[in-house]
Amino acid sequence: MHSSSSGELETQRPVCRICWESTCEVNGSEEFLSPTPCSCRDERSNVHQACLERWILEARSQGRFDAGTICHACGDHYSHPALSLTVLSDEAVREAKISTASGGEGVDHREPLAIIGGTGYVGRSLALHLLGHPTFRLGAIVGSSATVGKPFSAVFEKKEEALAEHYGADLWKPMDFPTELMSARVCSVEDVIERGECRTALSFIAPEHGEIEDRLAAAGVKVFSISPHARFDPANPLSVPEANPEVLKDAVDEAASAGFEGDCHSLVKSPNCVTCGVVVALKALDAAFGVEDVSVTTFQSLSGRGDAKYPRDVVMGNVYPLHGTVERTGEYQHGELKRIMPDVKRVSVAAYRVPVQRGHLVDVRVRFRCAEKPTARDVERALSSFDPLRDVPLPSKPRRVIYVKPLDEEETGPRIGTPRPKDDHEYEGGMSVCVGNVVCEDELYDVRFCLVVNNVVRGAWGAALLNAEYWHWLKGRKIAAPGEEPAAPSAAARIEC
Repeated sequence: MHSSSSGELETQRPVCRICWESTCEVNGSEEFLSPTPCSCRDERSNVHQACLERWILEARSQGRFDAGTICHACGDHYSHPALSLTVLSDEAVREAKISTASGGEGVDHREPLAIIGGTGYVGRSLALHLLGHPTFRLGAIVGSSATVGKPFSAVFEKKEEALAEHYGADLWKPMDFPTELMSARVCSVEDVIERGECRTALSFIAPEHGEIEDRLAAAGVKVFSISPHARFDPANPLSVPEANPEVLKDAVDEAASAGFEGDCHSLVKSPNCVTCGVVVALKALDAAFGVEDVSVTTFQSLSGRGDAKYPRDVVMGNVYPLHGTVERTGEYQHGELKRIMPDVKRVSVAAYRVPVQRGHLVDVRVRFRCAEKPTARDVERALSSFDPLRDVPLPSKPRRVIYVKPLDEEETGPRIGTPRPKDDHEYEGGMSVCVGNVVCEDELYDVRFCLVVNNVVRGAWGAALLNAEYWHWLKGRKIAAPGEEPAAPSAAARIEC
């Protein structure tokens, strides 16, 4: 536990949404593209031209030829005269395809990954993401008996249309099915086991189907799961790499001592989507000031329920308390925080569902152990500088784990409260936790703040994928010859725009 000084933070300057610096790391320019090439607002509109061009080219080198056509954050098509002459033209895209093909078209050396619950909302989102992942590729899409054998495209589009129709186009924006997966079909767990191609699986199944994970593990498939099934079993690591990196390190060390025989028997678990974001912020504060008591109130988006639809009259234009319902969200969060942070004395959790498609807003209140209480600027500094995996080259690891977003300080017009789920859930492709509204003038707590966690990415498939990347990186270091390190993944997957 450390006590932080109360010195003033430097005046915050606008930063590029890719390099996170005011000065471009590519060419030293301090100018942002103007007008912005998409419809992003506030600081999300700031981007250096060289950074954006580099990101587009590197992503295309990985086969992501849609890079630079649509902004992942606002969904708008890129449009800017300067970019059209370089990376947005049809000729530039054709050249990228030719360059990639000359390096071995049709040969994919990435490790195949099985998605258990692949036809669900989280699984569908992950399938899209894996098109551009540098080390994993989509190997198998496992669905229920009702979908096995069907084209993935048919199941995907039917479920997306059903959600949009139920909640309405004003609220729900469906995901588009990629042409690259038109030949994919849904398979069964038995298919995965019999074929033996996929030795790693990410699981997003409901807890009542947890025996599927146990069957895969028994068959020698390493399972990384967000399912509540066996989440509190001491034999299964509960891991958020930035919050408790020692958990997977210890698990890999134990597996290495046995020659990695049977290292698939344990399931690597991720906590509830809210916990995935909250525990990162709490760990940053604990390292700086020591966390004693925590109160958490969640306002969770509808996509946290996946394809299960709430009655419209319950959630639309309403707030739905989860306590006392079949959803054990608050119970899970309480237990997970206590397990990951056992030194915290008291934890209080209240959970609510709100009519937002993606992004959970969480109100967090903390009492510290340190004698000298920090200022709001001390807290912001501790959060924004937190980077425990700084030297670990993982493709899905965000450059900035926690992004501290200031209030709108314009002299004219009203100040806009922040963070907001709709606007702030896509930092670093959804892997960065956005924190704001930091206040230390409270009569009950030493600090209170809000955060937004992307429940589909950081809180779901991103959590499981990061665990898988970290496990394989740690395992690679263990089995590598002395003095050798596993090759670092391409930076293309780490730079999101």
